[in-house]
This record gives sequence, structure tokens and C-alpha cells, in this order.
Amino acid sequence: MRSSLWMILAAFFYALQYGNVKLLHEHSEATLWPILLYRGVVGTGIALIISLVHWGWCGGALLGEAPIKLLGRGVLGALSITFSFLGLLYLRLSVATALLSSAPLWTAVLVLLFSNKEWTWRWTSTVGALVCLSGILLVFLDSPENTHEKAWLGVILCLMSSFLNALVHVALYELKNEHPWTISLYPMACTVLLTAPPTFWLHEYPKPSVGLWITGVFSMAAQLCRTKALQETRDMGVVVLRYLDVPFSLLLETLFFKTPMNWKTGVGVGMIVLGGGLSQKKNEREPKIPSTPPQQDDENTLYV
Repeated sequence: MRSSLWMILAAFFYALQYGNVKLLHEHSEATLWPILLYRGVVGTGIALIISLVHWGWCGGALLGEAPIKLLGRGVLGALSITFSFLGLLYLRLSVATALLSSAPLWTAVLVLLFSNKEWTWRWTSTVGALVCLSGILLVFLDSPENTHEKAWLGVILCLMSSFLNALVHVALYELKNEHPWTISLYPMACTVLLTAPPTFWLHEYPKPSVGLWITGVFSMAAQLCRTKALQETRDMGVVVLRYLDVPFSLLLETLFFKTPMNWKTGVGVGMIVLGGGLSQKKNEREPKIPSTPPQQDDENTLYV
């Protein structure tokens, strides 16, 4: 139950992050690379400060017990967020979020291809994912056409980002012993290293604003919630709740971009919420863990 709540919060903060980036693209002078750089700097600062405090109080390895695996997860995360922000340049917020939220499908494929005893995927998660996908298709097909001439490029970038996100989901299961703040530190630092060179090369220095700084806050909150969700359960079906990005993004699009909603969009949102609930329904036929039989006293035991 706690893992589901964490993932719902993650979906909410991801929607806020994407909505904020879309607002920055359309209503400020900030371009892609400075937005990514601010996100990385703010996120790195928050994660580093809290990691230092945790290390000072509790000890342990400051850079984690498996720095190589953490670095690999960080590179995947930095590339994924870069592709997602690029996709937002060419697509509507709801359409981009619908494509970015296809990560659960990729995750299910990876679970089937690379079976692991620590991973579980219930049939109810498959049903819920298919219901969510049907709702997303209804929302996606009902949305007006994108006017950007490179909308096809946005679709490709968002799908690439969602696949990398699925790889991150799998990688997080190998890092269950790491502290969530340490895990979140690496992708933020990798984002800084990835985006600083093009930002300075192109001399793109927008004025600091609340919108730029808050991107890092939303992103850090989303990553932390997702990490907590995946660390507290072995059920990979919890990632289906990431589809809730879409209803949250539709709400933001209606509030800030004045995009009208009709009954088809409402039905699609209802199907996504229903699918998310079905994916978390436990299978009543799951085998129970056998209890340890009571030990019997040995006949030859000598009592004093």
C-alpha cells in the first residue's frame, strides 16, 4: 500500500515537472539546456546536502555501496530526462506525457525477458496496464493534431525516454540497499555534467527565476518518491501507476493552457484511473508462505 502511494506521488510530481517545463518553453526566454542545467544543479544541491547530513549522523559510504551501478543508473536517468524535455518542445503536454508514461509497458517486457526471482508481476497488473493503455489511446487519438512540423521527432524522443525510464525501473531493483537520496544524487549530477558544456558553449544564460529553480525541486521529489516505491515492494506492477501522469497532466493543461476537455477525454481518464486500481488488486489465489511447523521435543532430550 505504501509503495502505491509513493508511486502516485511520483506521478503527480512528474506531471508538475513536465507542466513547468512546458510553461518555461512557451512563456520565458529559457531554452532547453539552461532548464536542464538548473534542474541538475538544484537537484544535486538538495540531494548532496541531505546525503551529507545522513552520512554524518548514520555513517556508511557517502557515495553508496555500489558506485558503479549508481553511476550507470545516473547516466540512464540523465539521458531519459533530456529526451523527455526535448520531446516537450514538439508536442502538447498531454500527448508528450502519454508517450512518456508508456514506461510500464517497456518494464513488463524487460521483466519477461530477464526473469529474476526478486521480481514479481501479477496478471492483475497486466490487465490494469492494458486498461490504462486503452484510456491513453483514447486521450491521445482525441487530442488535436500538433502544429509543430517536427511532431514526429517529439514522438520518437518521448518513446526513447520512456524506454530508458523502464531500464531505470529495473536498475533500481539492484539498488535496494542504497539510500534514496544517494540514488537520486547520481542522475542529478550526471545531468549537470551533460548539460553544462552546451549551455556555456551556446552562451545561453537566462535570468534566474522561480520557474527554473522549481524544476529541480519537482524533479527531485518525483525521483525520490519513485525510488521509495520501488524499494518497498518486489511487485514490478507498481510502475503501472505511473500512467496517472496523464490525468494530472490533462488537469494542468486545462488550468494553465486553456485546453478544452470533452467526454472522450473524460472516459479515457476514467479508464486510466480504473486500470491503476486494477493493477494493484492482489491475486487471491497467490500461494501463501507456508508457516514453519512447530518443533517437537526429542524423546532422548534430558530435562534437568
